[in-house]
Amino acid sequence: MEQPPTVQQLIANIQNERAAWETLIEQIDQERLTSPGVAGSWSVKDIIAHITWFEREMISLVKAHALVGSELWNLPTDERNAAIYEEIRGGGQPLLIDLLDEGFTSCWSVWEFSC
Repeated sequence: MEQPPTVQQLIANIQNERAAWETLIEQIDQERLTSPGVAGSWSVKDIIAHITWFEREMISLVKAHALVGSELWNLPTDERNAAIYEEIRGGGQPLLIDLLDEGFTSCWSVWEFSC
């Protein structure tokens, strides 16, 4: 039976995969990044920003050790997703990269503290 990874291996894997993810995003040109139709009317940017919103929300959950955070959690899933979409619209690739960095850095500091 394969041994589970050590904390150090898990951290290294997360860092490596995150670096690969950011490199991939940086290679997407602005037009393709913002073109709708990747998933319904959502663009790549919309999907990534949506993921980033959840990363930011996770920080509150981990810090509080409780289900706390945005009032959007009280909405049904489709309504919540639509509200998140409206909240994160606008901005281009630089803003998106900044959001990704901010979200991951914040998550990372919480994860490291919790380990």
